[in-house]
Amino acid sequence: GKPKGVLVSHGSLVNKIVEEIELLNANDTTTCAVLTPTVFDVSFLETVLPLCCGGKMMIPTVSNHMQLQTLIDELIKEEVSIIQGTPTWFANFVSDILPEQAVRLNQTLQFICIGGESLNKVLVKKIKTLLPDVKINNHYGPTEATIDAIVNENLSTFDVNIIGKPMGNTYVYVLDNQGNILPSGIQGELCIGGPSIARGYWKDKIRTAEKFKETPFLPTPLYFTGDLA
Repeated sequence: GKPKGVLVSHGSLVNKIVEEIELLNANDTTTCAVLTPTVFDVSFLETVLPLCCGGKMMIPTVSNHMQLQTLIDELIKEEVSIIQGTPTWFANFVSDILPEQAVRLNQTLQFICIGGESLNKVLVKKIKTLLPDVKINNHYGPTEATIDAIVNENLSTFDVNIIGKPMGNTYVYVLDNQGNILPSGIQGELCIGGPSIARGYWKDKIRTAEKFKETPFLPTPLYFTGDLA
């Protein structure tokens, strides 16, 4: 498809990086593996985040991140503490990891951040079996909300696909077609607000007006995701 051209400000990125640092307990001992293409906003968690907390980036020597045996050895050697990817990627990851690698990785890896697709309980069970001491976070967030907006933290089981709760400094509403807040248990559109919301779309005032709307709930516009919750 055609890129939407989301206008993310430096202020929105700074706000979200600060919240992510707190969420992941990141500090000067943190090492993030750079696995995500730089055209994807999630890559900022692998580059900007460690630099902002005094940590390190681990850039793999393998150009193809599906060369998983070599990549896993590098994650162990460099004592990487945070990795992220889609459920599809992690399904391959846990299928390729050797028992002796799992033991060593479990001692150094702290967080696995999963997003971009729907998570499933089979994958969560496989990861927790191999890496019982590693925390699994399920992340949800469109680029319009700057990287992530909602997180389900420290999963041990995943019987129901729940995306979690709003991150710090993020506001989430479920609204009907008239923009009214719906009661618990009623399906509506997921809308996100707060200082991490983008300014709109580059040179597209019509789409910006359709998706970023003023409401009585916040002094700044809400982003209407189009997703049902």
